[in-house]
Amino acid sequence: MTKGFHRSRTILHPTNETLVMYKTCLELLDEHFAGEPARQLSVRISNLDRKHSIQLDLFDERKPQRQLIGPTMDAIRNKFGSTAILRAVSFTGAGTAINRDRLVGGHLA
Repeated sequence: MTKGFHRSRTILHPTNETLVMYKTCLELLDEHFAGEPARQLSVRISNLDRKHSIQLDLFDERKPQRQLIGPTMDAIRNKFGSTAILRAVSFTGAGTAINRDRLVGGHLA
């Protein structure tokens, strides 16, 4: 088991989009995580923006829709439970979200 790693990245354009943050974390893990068991993984992202602000971009027509998707998904999960909306991978053999939802403090409920 390795001790782990700590990495950070500054996003080029200020954002509060959940998917941009998620993709940035995946990039850091792909670049620096060897896939071995580790005690701690720390990822830090900077150049994030406030919840109610938007960085305008003349060439990105879908940005307003993407700004709404994160809070909308959070509202659905808050109302109907954490497994109300999942990524498709969660329904494959590699998915863990459904099984993790059944655990309490890491143990079977």
